[in-house]
Amino acid sequence: MRRLALVLCGLTLGLVAAGCGGGASPTGRSEDVTAVLRDLRSLQPGEILIVGRRPRKLAGPYTFSSGRYLLRFRQAGRARLRIALQSHRDSTAKPYQLVVDTRRPRGAAQVTITGKLYVRVVADRPPYTLRFTPKR
Repeated sequence: MRRLALVLCGLTLGLVAAGCGGGASPTGRSEDVTAVLRDLRSLQPGEILIVGRRPRKLAGPYTFSSGRYLLRFRQAGRARLRIALQSHRDSTAKPYQLVVDTRRPRGAAQVTITGKLYVRVVADRPPYTLRFTPKR
């Protein structure tokens, strides 16, 4: 019984170490974790941070204050990245707004929005990070 417990403990530790980016890897996961932690620490009141690791993501809904936001994005490589704001899940009905459709690895866009919205992201090559900052 003790031997089974030791084997299970070893398997668990191995899985945790593999999943936590316990060192440099070809995928750059330890750098991804460092970047996300840096972004989280620097968030200001009213900012929204979205981190995606899948090609398609629907995040939210988020409640945006009325006004302009600066959307900054960062992605791996020069793959296509599309970001849209939706009033309902998986809907292109108004007020649907395609905010970004680019192949740039990083950039920014000014957005005028208000209310409760979903953020739809389609990325040819994740991971990506989005940051909405209210313009005061």
